[in-house]
Amino acid sequence: MSAALASPAATAEGKYDHVYMYGEPADTEAYCKRAQLALFAQYKALFEGYLEHMFAKQIGKQFGYTAVIFWKSQSPWPSLRGALYDSYLATTGGFWGARAALAQPVHVQMNAHTQTLTVVNLRPQPTPPLTVQVTAHTLPEGKELPLAGLKSISVPSVPAVSRRQLLLHKVPWPADLPADAVVLYRLELYEDTPAAVGGAAPLPLSSNTYWRSRPDVHQDYSSLASCEYTSAQGQGKAVSVSVSASPVGGSGPSEVQYAVRLKNTGSAVAFGVWLEVHNATAPDRAAAAADGSWSETRLLPAWFGDNLLALLPGEEVAVPLRVGQAAMQSGQHEVRITGWNVAPKHVVLPPPNQRWI
Repeated sequence: MSAALASPAATAEGKYDHVYMYGEPADTEAYCKRAQLALFAQYKALFEGYLEHMFAKQIGKQFGYTAVIFWKSQSPWPSLRGALYDSYLATTGGFWGARAALAQPVHVQMNAHTQTLTVVNLRPQPTPPLTVQVTAHTLPEGKELPLAGLKSISVPSVPAVSRRQLLLHKVPWPADLPADAVVLYRLELYEDTPAAVGGAAPLPLSSNTYWRSRPDVHQDYSSLASCEYTSAQGQGKAVSVSVSASPVGGSGPSEVQYAVRLKNTGSAVAFGVWLEVHNATAPDRAAAAADGSWSETRLLPAWFGDNLLALLPGEEVAVPLRVGQAAMQSGQHEVRITGWNVAPKHVVLPPPNQRWI
C-alpha cells in the first residue's frame, strides 16, 4: 500500500480515494468493509444515472443512450468479477449497488450530483398516481431532520416502459449541521391511495437509501470512523440488530428458501448491515486462524434478496434467502450478520421442511 493512500481521501497527487473517504482503515478487514460501501455507491450511481437519461429528449434530439453494459464500466473481465462476486462466488458491494438500482420496476432515485429526484417506470403499463416520501436522518445517531416541506411529493402517472419522470424537487442539505456531518436519506414511493393489508401500513413500491456529506464539497464520510465496530471495543458501543430465520414455501429439489428477519433494536442507525451463511459445524474462523489453519466456513453460493442494508432505529425487514438443498442436508448452518457499527450476531437456520432424495 502506497504512502499516498495512508492518510486522507484526497491524496497528494490530487486524486480521490473512495475507500479512504470513510476514514483510514486499521487493517485488511476494515479496508474491505470500506471497499464494499464504495462499490455499492458507485455502481448504484452508474445504473441510476443511466435510468435517469433513458430515452430523454433535448431540443428535439435524442441524447443519452439506450443501453449500458456493466463490463464497460471498468477494465477487462477480472474487474467485472471482482465488482460483482469474488473467487468463492460471494456477492460483493457492486452486485448489491446494481441490484438496488435495477431490481424495482417502479423506482425512485436521487441524482447524486444535483440532489434532484426521479421516478422511473420500467413496467409495460403506466403507473397510478404516486407519492414520494423523503426523510433525512443523522448518521449514525438516527435523529430525523426537517426538510422544508419536502417530506411528501405528489407524482402524476408515469408512462409505460422505460420512461422516467424528472421531479422539480431538490433534496436540501439540512440546516445547522456540523461540517463533518453525514446524512442518511430515505426515499419511499407509494401509490397515491394505497390499500392497507390486514390493517398494516402499505408497503412501498420502491425504497431507496443514500448517505451523503455536505454537497458543496467533495464527499467525505470519515466522521463515521468514530462509530465503526471493532472486536477490540466489544459489544457496548455497537448497534444491536436482532436476527431470526424461518423456512418458507417454495422450496424444491434444488434449493431451500428462508425468510431472514432483521430488526434494529438500538437507538442509532444500523449501517452497512451485511449477511452471510456459514457452516456452523466447521471449525470457527477465529479459532482456525489462531493456530494458522484458516478455513473457509461460508456456504456459497447463497442468495439473499438484499444486503448491505441501513436500518433506522426500530426498523424491521424480512430478507429472502435461497440456499442449495444438497448443502442443507448435512451439518448445521447459520446466518451471520455484521456491519459498520453493528454487533456481530448469528442465528441457526432451521432444517428444511422437506428432505429431497
